[in-house]
Amino acid sequence: MNSNSYSGACEKLSQISMFGSKPGLQRISKLLSLLGSPQEKTKCVLVGGTNGKGSTAIFLSSIISASGKKCALFLSPHIFSIRERIQVNGQNISEEKFAKLFFEVYSKCAEFEKEDAPTFFELITAMAFLHFAKEGCDFAVMEVGMGGRLDATNACEPILSIITSISLEHTAHLGNSIKKIAFEKAGAIRPGAPVICGAKGEAKEEIKKLANARGAKFIDAHDYFSPIQKNTEKGARKNFGEGAKFSLTFPQAGSSCILRLSTQGDFQVQNAAMAAIAADILQIPQAEILNAITSAKIPARWQQLSNPPKTIIDCAHNLGAFGQILPEIKKEFCAPQGARALIFGAMKDKEWKKELEIILPYFDFIILPRLPFRRAADAGEIKNFIIAKSNKKTRAQNICWADGKIKIIVCDANEALSSAKKSAGAKGKILCIGSIYLLQHILSEEKLGIIG
Repeated sequence: MNSNSYSGACEKLSQISMFGSKPGLQRISKLLSLLGSPQEKTKCVLVGGTNGKGSTAIFLSSIISASGKKCALFLSPHIFSIRERIQVNGQNISEEKFAKLFFEVYSKCAEFEKEDAPTFFELITAMAFLHFAKEGCDFAVMEVGMGGRLDATNACEPILSIITSISLEHTAHLGNSIKKIAFEKAGAIRPGAPVICGAKGEAKEEIKKLANARGAKFIDAHDYFSPIQKNTEKGARKNFGEGAKFSLTFPQAGSSCILRLSTQGDFQVQNAAMAAIAADILQIPQAEILNAITSAKIPARWQQLSNPPKTIIDCAHNLGAFGQILPEIKKEFCAPQGARALIFGAMKDKEWKKELEIILPYFDFIILPRLPFRRAADAGEIKNFIIAKSNKKTRAQNICWADGKIKIIVCDANEALSSAKKSAGAKGKILCIGSIYLLQHILSEEKLGIIG
């Protein structure tokens, strides 16, 4: 293997990812300075929040690209390929450019003490900023990794910030209350730069207070959009690709319109609306906003992969996201015409027990892959939890949950999809959910073992 090749770069990044994350801006700021401060060469929009930030970032970058501007997009984590983290006008960076960028950035690590070397996420963030500068991008939409205040993406000076939603997550790093987490997320706010807020309640009030203190215009997204069509909980839509419908008012001009999304999931309404509001603030023509947002596709967000059996994937990985996705599960899996299989995996620091309690009644088969990550919850422990939560009418691996029987299958991760398809049969349905890293390991052609 050529050490300077794409595979060589991925192997080195995989090794670096094992050291985990270290919040703080000192390393990324120094690294970017050594690279010539590429983050200063592109107009950046930071998109943070607990849930919806990836979808909102994709919606917004799609709008900007469709308007004729050269728009960069930074996402994390990846699912199908590590290269999807760094995109320009909807296209992943090439393997050749990825490798060249990595070794250019990695060479600067010699300037750091070993114990304070840049992390995986800091390296990939620096690569993104450098690539976007070299490509001459007009805008860069940057999805925040964790939090905001101390996240590597916050090394730029955003012209606009978006905070999608806030719930308890990463409490060891961000704090154990909504107010503390809101404070961390609001670290992306800059004086004079508008902040669009999709959070509600205590989180919204904290962000509004911080925005006012920093002289940033606060925009409550909920003042500008409203769902206008509610679908019934039982029974799937006839057309899986038919998305939700909502009304939207543009804050700049004050004009209103009605949109229907092509991407699936009622939960996408807020994400799409926030992207449209942001695009309006960035002076993208309204007609182009409408055309782009109604045709945008969001990968791994209630996405159908195959049929038959109908296979749906979703990257929900915390309790708030499971609450958002439950109406879609009810529509698709509540009135089955065949067997229903769930592929579930989670990181052990997540509230996976509560997540399972929400969705288990809608499935007949539970596929629990053994994920090769130190952070992954043990598949055997998950199985024992399901059995313990049943009504104790057990026989071998069969348990009774609600009114139906569930069969639990623990398997290697590379067998999960085939086991689910065999369990569901041609007339059944499959849902794969619980962790982005679960989707990554099952669906990616690049088995890198990266956590970051």
